[in-house]
Amino acid sequence: MTTTRFRQRIHPILRLCLATSMWLAGCGGGDVTADGESELDGFSEVQLNPKGYPVLDGLRIPSAPDSIELRQTVARVVPGEPSFITVSQSGETCGTATDAALCQECLKRTGGSKGFNPVCAETCTAFHIVTTQGDDIHTYATVKALRMLLGDIDTAQEATLLVFASGYTYVPHRVGQGGVRANPDGSFDVIANQGAGGREGTDLKQVVLHVQASGDIEAQSRPIPMRVEGT
Repeated sequence: MTTTRFRQRIHPILRLCLATSMWLAGCGGGDVTADGESELDGFSEVQLNPKGYPVLDGLRIPSAPDSIELRQTVARVVPGEPSFITVSQSGETCGTATDAALCQECLKRTGGSKGFNPVCAETCTAFHIVTTQGDDIHTYATVKALRMLLGDIDTAQEATLLVFASGYTYVPHRVGQGGVRANPDGSFDVIANQGAGGREGTDLKQVVLHVQASGDIEAQSRPIPMRVEGT
């Protein structure tokens, strides 16, 4: 996790905002089946936003931030342009900051090239989480760091976000390729995909994952090859 603090270091702003970040290291197809029977009972669609990324509402973070963003790194075309785009967000950005304008400016400059769920095609991209809380900006660029932020995995959205961060994708509006189910013991089962995304014509492998409250993820089924047709 990276923390940027700005209340007592307003000058110079540029030095503050460009401070070096420290990163914690740390689909078509049929229904999921097991023993020849449908396993979709009890599953509901993973909550995705219109861009196809996990919704960040419904997270039960122990120390609730003012705002949380899921960002995707992008290649800079023009020097000085942001190295990221925000693909999902929730909360009031810099809502309790002493200097909201300065907080917003620093937030725009907070980013990096590292992240989770990396994908490489013509260029490489990855994702990370950024939160604001009072006068602090926190960056979570690894699965380990995200698990520290979430604490116990006790909501469906936390389970689906953690699965996404671990390198899986979802197909919107298809429970069999993007579903989640709560279990009586407090764990969750998540249907996700191995592959670059849920675009039409994409080849994916469907898998069922068991997410424990501790954040540990176990595969419950072998990956099933399939192709995303029209949704």
